[in-house]
Amino acid sequence: MSYSRNIFLVVLFFALLSTSKLFGVITYNDGKEHVIQNVVNDAILIEHNDFWNKTTSLIVQNSGAINGQVIAYDDSYFEMRDNAYVQDFVGKDDSRSNIYNGELDFRLENRSCLDFWGGQVLSNITLSSSSQLLIHGGTSNGHLYAYDSSNIKIFGGIFEGYLYSTGNSEANIYGGTFNDEFIAGFDSTITIHGSNFEVDGWAAPYGIYESFHGDAILTGILANGDSVNTTIQVRDDAQLILAPIPEPATLLLLCLGGLALRRKRRAK
Repeated sequence: MSYSRNIFLVVLFFALLSTSKLFGVITYNDGKEHVIQNVVNDAILIEHNDFWNKTTSLIVQNSGAINGQVIAYDDSYFEMRDNAYVQDFVGKDDSRSNIYNGELDFRLENRSCLDFWGGQVLSNITLSSSSQLLIHGGTSNGHLYAYDSSNIKIFGGIFEGYLYSTGNSEANIYGGTFNDEFIAGFDSTITIHGSNFEVDGWAAPYGIYESFHGDAILTGILANGDSVNTTIQVRDDAQLILAPIPEPATLLLLCLGGLALRRKRRAK
């Protein structure tokens, strides 16, 4: 266990002392699969088993609820389904996650990867340090931030807040309903895959756009058939790329990447 993690555990311990709803910290690091189907009022840490070199997994299902923070470290695996609830999830250090249903807040750090298939994110989503997020459906009620060379792919879903990509991050949009703006800043890229694009009512051909410093209105049809009508900002050496719809086989491979990842993790 690293020095920084020891510091985190000390901070978490004192935080728990001042929070009446939480009682302790549960650590899973045995390389086994753990299933929660009841209410848990503890924080939970998931860690890879270095001795046996096995992936430790945590699955919250059947209306199970964790009224505390869940942190996945070290190539561990986390999953939610069946109207489960997690107060706060943090993916770290190459961890892998699938959210099929339920409610939670989450953030990703240090090359972690999460596939969001359905359910509801209650507030903001934040990615940093080369993390990866694939969104296939569900609802996000807050803003979506990508920092520090992170990567977002959006194939569907409803997004109430804005999308902000910065710090050499990339966002690829193939579908979804967006009720706020797209912002690309500081060497980042937002690529929108679709057709019939217009900017402020003028036809916008496929290509790279680097100079939307004011608010411009982008309209068009996304790759999955959803309409887009949103404000865009491109600033600080960032790029907006309008790209054609990928070939069906290519789009299918992109969408199914998370399923292949899940099979690999669960089989270890």
